Amino acid sequence: MENLYCKLFVDCDRSLDALEDLVAKQARRELDFDIQRNDEFDPNRRSDFLFSRYYFDIEPAPRTEESDYVAAVASLVEDLRKSGCRAVAACDFEDALPKA
Repeated sequence: MENLYCKLFVDCDRSLDALEDLVAKQARRELDFDIQRNDEFDPNRRSDFLFSRYYFDIEPAPRTEESDYVAAVASLVEDLRKSGCRAVAACDFEDALPKA
């Protein structure tokens, strides 16, 4: 697979700090990611993932195998959903990730 970049849209009512703390508790050395507030966030259109409150820019950490990276993204998606967040991935490998 050539492009391993993943944009993960996350919607929840947590603050950015609380979301960062939640994710930090799950050590994911396979991922390099940054969490951003979504400038397109619209509380009236939250059912559409493009208008989620946050998004993650995710890429593999150096020297991470592709399969380990995809598994780590899948684990992140599952953990976010278990914590009550809505998480939708936009990437070339989204078929390999848990369905909503």
